[in-house]
Amino acid sequence: MDSTPLDPSLLEPALENFGAILWEWELETNTAVVHPSADGFFGREISSFDELEEIIHPADRERVVESLESSLETESPFNLEFRIRDDDEVRVIETRGSIHWMPETESTHVVGIATDITERKRRETEFQMIVEQSSDAITVVDDDGVIEYASPAVRHVFGYDPDEILGTNISSLIHPSDRDDALSALFDSGTTDEQSPEQVEYRLRHSDGSVRWVESRVSPQEDAISGGFVINTHDVTDRVSVEQDLKRTDESRSLALKASQAGIWNWEIGTNRVNWHTSCERVFGVPEGEFEGTYDAFARRVHDDDLPMVEAAINRTINEGEPYHIDYRIVRDDGVERWISARGKLLTDSSGTPVRLLGVVIDITEQKEREQELKQYERIVETASDPIYALDGTGQFVLVNEALAEALGCSKEELVGSNIVDRLEPADVEASLRHIMALARGESDVSPMELSLLTPDGMRDYEVNISLAGEGEEADAPRTVGVARDVTDIREHERRLSVLDRVLRHNIRNKLNIILAYSRSLMEYPDETVQSHADGIRDAGEALASISESARQFKASTHPTQSRLYTADIADCVNRVADEARLQFPHATIKVDQEAELQAEVHEAFELALTELVENGIKHSDHAEPTVEITVEKCESTVSVQVRDDGPGLDDMERDVILNGEETALEHGSGLGLWLVRWTIDNSGGTIDVRDNDPTGTVVEARIPLESSE
Repeated sequence: MDSTPLDPSLLEPALENFGAILWEWELETNTAVVHPSADGFFGREISSFDELEEIIHPADRERVVESLESSLETESPFNLEFRIRDDDEVRVIETRGSIHWMPETESTHVVGIATDITERKRRETEFQMIVEQSSDAITVVDDDGVIEYASPAVRHVFGYDPDEILGTNISSLIHPSDRDDALSALFDSGTTDEQSPEQVEYRLRHSDGSVRWVESRVSPQEDAISGGFVINTHDVTDRVSVEQDLKRTDESRSLALKASQAGIWNWEIGTNRVNWHTSCERVFGVPEGEFEGTYDAFARRVHDDDLPMVEAAINRTINEGEPYHIDYRIVRDDGVERWISARGKLLTDSSGTPVRLLGVVIDITEQKEREQELKQYERIVETASDPIYALDGTGQFVLVNEALAEALGCSKEELVGSNIVDRLEPADVEASLRHIMALARGESDVSPMELSLLTPDGMRDYEVNISLAGEGEEADAPRTVGVARDVTDIREHERRLSVLDRVLRHNIRNKLNIILAYSRSLMEYPDETVQSHADGIRDAGEALASISESARQFKASTHPTQSRLYTADIADCVNRVADEARLQFPHATIKVDQEAELQAEVHEAFELALTELVENGIKHSDHAEPTVEITVEKCESTVSVQVRDDGPGLDDMERDVILNGEETALEHGSGLGLWLVRWTIDNSGGTIDVRDNDPTGTVVEARIPLESSE
């Protein structure tokens, strides 16, 4: 192939297109020649090194001279970067050159090429500042995944100094189980044409040996000739741990904490040009590459009510150098209103004139919503009629509401910082500590506490629901939250009812004994009419006595929170009830069909309630020889106990007593037995159903939960 010399006329336009100049300097005469004219490059003509030296920035002048002298001594090529002043503007020049001996003139020439790299250096400075301020670990890798650059934040995310991982492949840092999927997702998203590449979540091996969850975004290197990618990575271990814990404990809830999305921006103050990274466009809901690039375009997306505040913050930063940090609302291009937090830093030129504002924006909408919820909770606590408080691990009040302060006859300010021990009786202090420790051990059957407090109205009784709060749940002295309810009047009411119950039952029993004694005497009179009336009086008296005895037997069933449960073999209970019924009612047929050894937790009155159903079926039967059948079956999580009779069936009122546990003002159940059945099954944690038997009679079915170990 023939070599054709380059046409000298093409040299000058080629250099101009490249943004460079070619220069030649003859040492002996100290003359310089520049192609094309130096006037367009340096701002003035340069005919000697002395003239060039005049425009070199004073801070760089000595270094440039020393470098050139060293190259001349060693006759080695050189590559220099230095600043020049051009009409008070500072520009950065890169020049490369070499030393040549010219035999025909017997002189030494220095020949080189110079390029203006001011814009490139500006971008490098911006990028470096953004990278160094970012909490994300930023790595630059080549097409093969070899790390060429690592930001300071890799110490936090990866656990290595940046120099330690330079030259290694990023795949070596990824957990083996996630390596293939993560690399594929990372580099596929980095080369995609989509506007918003997917976030890639995976595990990596930290330098301390732990496994950490991280989230990365990857984008191609801009202006990179050899390709490669920029990867932003931040640690999401805590977030992933929370998400996994929530999923394990309650699959029905989906509460995921998403990391806030950040956007990078810079504003050229002089030109009013605003540059948004694609991440900033995503925050504002702008399609990639479609941001107009002006301050007005940014201001148009700020909520009208917040724009004056934003502009005031910007002016303070520019005029006073105050750091730019403000939270405000935006209206995204899709019409959605969001909260963002913006931070920025002012850059000035060498004279201190503001030239650029750099910063980031972070979507904090979820955080603002949580703050609003917290304020609502605070208002609820403050306006609650029940006293509410929070204690630290030493028992000091850290939060109280107005209701508690009013109950104790002091101000909230007086209470906060004081110790609850000073407000309690010594016995109550010990009981409180035992109660809190039981909660800390995870005991599930801890009932509300009963405390007595001295108030302006005297000693009052309170029922307090205590729960552990926050980080101290597993500590020896955990933080606690309490909600108290004044039960003084309720307790007094209960005490009076108890006295009334005892007095009434005692008096009724005594009076009934007198009635029965007189009725027996009257039955001895020869007058048949008197005997008939006496017989009626006796029957009514005995019925009242039976009702009084039933009331005494199942009194506990009227107190659901005070009832005692025990584990029983349902088969044994049924057999005992059937045997007693056979002895008491020899004319009746009692059938039992059941499985053996079915354990369930039942109320202490369970057998009494079952007896009531059997006796009710026998006593109210219209057959001379009634039949009652008891069937016991095991279901998935319950035991089904069914009592069938062949009588006339229950009327609607009695059905309502069993099914709903209620009666109207005009209709009343005829006896206490069915109430006993309803309350006993309720207190056993079970359900009850009533239906017609075939062909006649009633089926009452109770379902009791199986013992938890079953």
